[in-house]
Amino acid sequence: MSEHASETRPDPIAREPRLLLGDLTSGLLWPSLLRAVPLSLRTGRIMLALGAWVIILLIGNLNTLWSDKPAFIDAFDGMLRGSLGALISSAIALDGHRFILAAIDLGDIPRTLVEVYPVSTFALGLPILAVWVRLGGAISRSTAEEFSLGRVMPWNEAMRFSLKKWPALLGSVLAPLALVAVLALLLAVGGLLFAIPGVHLVPSVLYPIYLLLGALAVIITILWILGQPLLVPGVACEGSDALDSIQRAFAYVLTRPVRFVLYSAILIVQGVIIVGLGAGLIAGVNAFTATTSGAFIGDTPQEILRPIQPGESVSIETTAPATITLASFQDEGADEAASAESGEPSGPIVTHGWSRRIVNFWTGALELLIGALLTSFYFTASTLLYLLLRRICDGQDVAELWSPAPE
Repeated sequence: MSEHASETRPDPIAREPRLLLGDLTSGLLWPSLLRAVPLSLRTGRIMLALGAWVIILLIGNLNTLWSDKPAFIDAFDGMLRGSLGALISSAIALDGHRFILAAIDLGDIPRTLVEVYPVSTFALGLPILAVWVRLGGAISRSTAEEFSLGRVMPWNEAMRFSLKKWPALLGSVLAPLALVAVLALLLAVGGLLFAIPGVHLVPSVLYPIYLLLGALAVIITILWILGQPLLVPGVACEGSDALDSIQRAFAYVLTRPVRFVLYSAILIVQGVIIVGLGAGLIAGVNAFTATTSGAFIGDTPQEILRPIQPGESVSIETTAPATITLASFQDEGADEAASAESGEPSGPIVTHGWSRRIVNFWTGALELLIGALLTSFYFTASTLLYLLLRRICDGQDVAELWSPAPE
């Protein structure tokens, strides 16, 4: 009996089983999206994104060499910010009508650029897009390798991959816009029939066809905007051509719209947090450095440390500092004499303009890291979104990744 009692006696050191977070999320896909931030912070991806921004800014400012208009890249950035702001605000307000209008306005940016910058849109816009998709393809491929296969891909290998897939990467982004442009041209040519007396009855009767073409163009534009994050990863993960990438992106948006929206919302929240923290940190560094560096200098030297506002011109043709003479004491009074004794010039020194430009160059270079961080996160998050949606829609495991044949 004592043996039986000893066998059933509970172990005094036994503990209750603990329920960990991994046990709750082991069968879910969305927790994998939380890896977007650490993956986007890899040094190689940040440097790829930074290189892309440097090249894009150089190309986007070339139009100032032959035109008095603002820099092409600044105009595009302003249009993009306005359209994206309207798109996000309408989505938060759950206003479907405003959201569709904002999406159409976003898709209308290329046409607006052609009207305002007829030469620069093609001479500069296409090279900028080529740089964007190539560097984006490299970031996307390296992210897919690490996320799916656990392999850290060197940046030069990722660049070689994106170079080989460059036509498909560029085509996946441009092909839907080209189709919309063809539909718009058909409508414009068909609209000429309304100007012919006696013939305008024919297009009036056939106007339902016009409406069908217009509806097709609008649907393609909306799908292109929504599926934009999936186009480059489709080529990077599958090694496919542009049409296959477009088909997959549009199909994933249409077949799993709820998952697409929820997963996108999780990634957007992460992006807002990480970019906001980075922007706040860099703004703090710039403000602290400028404040402390100008603590013991006069107002005129402090102008060097003041940021140059958009549209502000910085003159470099200025006067030399005034010399201190007995006449200056007698004529200008005690206040100016005190200023002369303190060593402050009566006018700005000729190098002030150049110094201010150089200081603003370095602060702008630091702020460029925010653009690099945002770009790295965008393509990293887009790749994770693509792989998880592919798992849901096509049943492919995230570890299934196309690899090129060895050379």
